[in-house]
Formats: sequence, structure tokens, C-alpha cells
Amino acid sequence: MYYKTKENVNPQGKQRVYFTCHPDDFQKHFESISKEILSIFDCAIWYTEEEYSDFATELGQMALFVTPVTKKLLTEKCRTIDIDIPFAKKNHIPILPLMQESGLDGLYEERFGDLQYLEKNTRDNTALLW
Repeated sequence: MYYKTKENVNPQGKQRVYFTCHPDDFQKHFESISKEILSIFDCAIWYTEEEYSDFATELGQMALFVTPVTKKLLTEKCRTIDIDIPFAKKNHIPILPLMQESGLDGLYEERFGDLQYLEKNTRDNTALLW
């Protein structure tokens, strides 16, 4: 597994966030999402681009799973849906799904149930403005 931190400092002692997605979505979403998270939180964002052997030990140390949600993630077989998300649910690790495409609510509900997601480009007309 690899990690990314602010200014590439050692991750020791930092909260662990696990970034997981469909393999084809990694290049498209990792940099922008990790940059945004690190601009707000001083944590270590862990990720892998290959299969891992001792996933229970590694993933069990995470405080949060972050996953960009795309049509590929919801419709194609991948480790995120088959292993990572079920592991997080079973071990009561919070999951933060970040919707990247619109019109996926039905597919999303099939895979994630009633777990709420964040959609960056949605405007809420009922939200209070400060």
C-alpha cells in the first residue's frame, strides 16, 4: 500500500483514510479528491493499485473509506465493491461515497443501500447560506 500526506511527511500518528475505487477511475479522481481532503484534514490517505494479500490487517487500521462513485464502479466487477466496501460495513468503518456522475441513484442504491453520498456539483436550494 502507498500513502499521500500533506507535503509528503511520514504518516505515523495520522488518521488513516483509505481511497478505493474502480481501477479505471483511479487516475481520473485520486489527485483531485486527495488534494481536497488534505486541504481540510491532516491525515494520511492510503491507496493501492494492485491486489493486496493481508487486506484485513491493512484495511482494519483505516478510520474512513473514501470512494468516488461512477457508473463503472456500480456496474463492473471490482475489488472496491466485492471486498473493500463489505469489509468496511462489517467492521463498522465509516464510508464516504463521493458521487462523480449524475443519474446513478438506482444503481447506487443496489450496491450501497441507504448509505448517503455526497455529490459535489449539486446545489441545495434549501441550504442556509452564511
